[in-house]
Amino acid sequence: MHASPMFVEWLIKKVFGTAVALQEVLSANHSVFDSDGESDIVLRFRDRSGVDYGILLENKLNAPAQPEQAARYRKRAETGAKEGKWAKSKIVIVAPLEYLNAKSDGYDARISYEEIAAWYEAQTPSDARAAYRARIIRDAVTRARRTGISRLDPIITAFWRMYYADASLLFPELEMKDPGNKGPSSTWIQFRPARLGAGRTLDHKLWRGCLDLSFPLV
Repeated sequence: MHASPMFVEWLIKKVFGTAVALQEVLSANHSVFDSDGESDIVLRFRDRSGVDYGILLENKLNAPAQPEQAARYRKRAETGAKEGKWAKSKIVIVAPLEYLNAKSDGYDARISYEEIAAWYEAQTPSDARAAYRARIIRDAVTRARRTGISRLDPIITAFWRMYYADASLLFPELEMKDPGNKGPSSTWIQFRPARLGAGRTLDHKLWRGCLDLSFPLV
């Protein structure tokens, strides 16, 4: 999104149709947190009539769908409008086609990995970057097909629920988010309290029995 206006134009047409035309990308961010939870990708752009738009994307490979996930995205979109981040917005799920066919209700638009890969493959044959990106996405689709959609593990989910209840009661400053449903491989609990600063996290790695402080290299 930062590097390819052509890709953004294609994405906008997929989400809003041909009536909305890109003038400029205002921002594109990964893992955007607010009081209502996390948006995987948030794109802000201005169209040629001067109206600001937002696209909030949930990116799924094979993780289980979380309860009310689309509704929480909808709420974040409405909050963004109230805060003046955009005048119009839509929520979108991006995932392999097999996932979209199984679990993708409640979103304004659905975009498959296969469609994105095909778009990159349709670019100039000599465009090595486009070919590389297409290959990465195709590899992800293959991996998703091989492993399948992750299944809900009721025991792991119950553990996370109890952990969340204790953390919220005893250590509210950690600002733990509602964990939702979890699969059998969910053994990494991450905290992103605002007081730590941008990019810093506390990581409880259950399988190692340790708590790490992680921060970006400067």
